[in-house]
Amino acid sequence: MKRVISIALILCLFPVALFAGGAQERVDAPTVVDVWTRNRHDKDLMVNQVEQFNQTIGKEKGIEINYQIYGDDFIDIYTIAFQSGSGPDIMNLDESIAEGVNKGVIQPLTSFDTEDWVGAFPFNVDINNVTSYGGEVYSIPQFAFTMRMVYNKDLFAACGLDPEQPPRTYEDVVAYARTITEASNGKKFGVALPFKWGEGFWAWAGTYTIGGGFGRKEFDYRNGKFDFSTLKPYTAMVKQLKDENSLFPGAEGLDNDTARAQFAEGNVGMMFAVSWDVAVFNDQFPVKIDMGITEVPVPEATGFKYKSELVSEGEWWLGSGIESAKEDAVWEVYKWLNSDEIVAMKYEAAKNIPVNPTIAAEATAPDVMGFAEFSDVTNNTVYPVVPSVSVEGDTYDIIFYNAVAGQYSIDEAVEKANAAYNAALQRAVADNEIDLADFQIPDYSPALAQ
Repeated sequence: MKRVISIALILCLFPVALFAGGAQERVDAPTVVDVWTRNRHDKDLMVNQVEQFNQTIGKEKGIEINYQIYGDDFIDIYTIAFQSGSGPDIMNLDESIAEGVNKGVIQPLTSFDTEDWVGAFPFNVDINNVTSYGGEVYSIPQFAFTMRMVYNKDLFAACGLDPEQPPRTYEDVVAYARTITEASNGKKFGVALPFKWGEGFWAWAGTYTIGGGFGRKEFDYRNGKFDFSTLKPYTAMVKQLKDENSLFPGAEGLDNDTARAQFAEGNVGMMFAVSWDVAVFNDQFPVKIDMGITEVPVPEATGFKYKSELVSEGEWWLGSGIESAKEDAVWEVYKWLNSDEIVAMKYEAAKNIPVNPTIAAEATAPDVMGFAEFSDVTNNTVYPVVPSVSVEGDTYDIIFYNAVAGQYSIDEAVEKANAAYNAALQRAVADNEIDLADFQIPDYSPALAQ
């Protein structure tokens, strides 16, 4: 899928400064720190916190945060911005750390951290190929994320399905989606899949969800190579949903916000969701239905044998090309964004699950619809890291979408992805960018579900 960016949106990346009457900029004007995010689920909280920062700490230290929130095309937006020399100072990263480093859009925390601030965290922040790359730390893992399937109990009941019997397998999802779509006479649909989200969709609704059936993702830890065969049953389910017209219409152009809004309105039976969606369905798009939450389905052939993945990633990243005159202000804001105060606030508001165990123990646990189901990690575990590589040609999300669209078979998609990613892995090993010993686990044994 080609990403499309509107001309108007691109023009918005290049703000024009207007000076009334040709007046010179005031000497005491604050240093503006540009922070770009794609997090809409905590918009209400963070916009308020940024305003408070600007009026208190910022005013005292001469700093002003310019906080911008973007949608699912965020990766395109910041890529274009950095290419034109107008990228943000601090940002979320919507691609692998290897891709971010090789594209030159992020930089390590090393040169900014003169007081070993990174080393003071009470948990490991140096996660190779996740928050660190080439021996340098680029980001702090603030939160952990779980994946679930949410479903519309009201719609289940209206279509003759038992609302207390959610789908357990991919085969269930297909059958339930068919029933919902047919019974609703084209007014409501079985599943919403936001294909426009691109790699985000194939990761958060795909590779991050398949562990329950296979005990791993797209990397064979024992043999130290990529093996995308684990994505084959999931892709077959997606293709069948599409071929049977059980998907919410226009899936190719459907972004995650629109998909979640349609689910909240009651027009969709099932959706793959992430723990941050608790805030979305309570605040951004309040659900108008009785929402059920269940573990992500697995292939019938495997069953739910293993614990699903608990994902932890870097939250905030320093953009490349920060002006030397802004470095102190940028670092002040970066530390504030990663402070215990902000992390605890997001946890208490049910926006995120903190990685820092001290915060979870000391903060007030949120009493918010859906949070208990997403934060119960009894059957979740942190999986070993998958190597982050830069492939030549199509990435796996495009490869598998093309299979869903019928351009080639799913088996061919597996072969194409394996060839592309293993070639990239071999190049990275040959160039000493990756030590395969950091990822290969000859005696790997996945955690069994309880």
